[in-house]
Amino acid sequence: MPVPATIVFDLDGTLIDTAPDLAATVNELLRRRGRRAVLLDEIRSMIGQGARVMIEKGMAATGPDAKPAELDDMFDEFIDYYRNN
Repeated sequence: MPVPATIVFDLDGTLIDTAPDLAATVNELLRRRGRRAVLLDEIRSMIGQGARVMIEKGMAATGPDAKPAELDDMFDEFIDYYRNN
């Protein structure tokens, strides 16, 4: 008997800790803009309201706030980098 496909959603990070991957991605975006990296403990406090908010918080933690158009570009970069890495 074939086994049915299973999809698992881990929305709160209890099965897989994705914080290091998210930190690596946010830090790559920050690096591209000449900003310091955020620490893993910092990124953990930024997770939970989606990638755009996490990026916005990362920018605010490392310098001037990002403008909406810059956040739009960074969100697209985030998705591409996260998907490919």
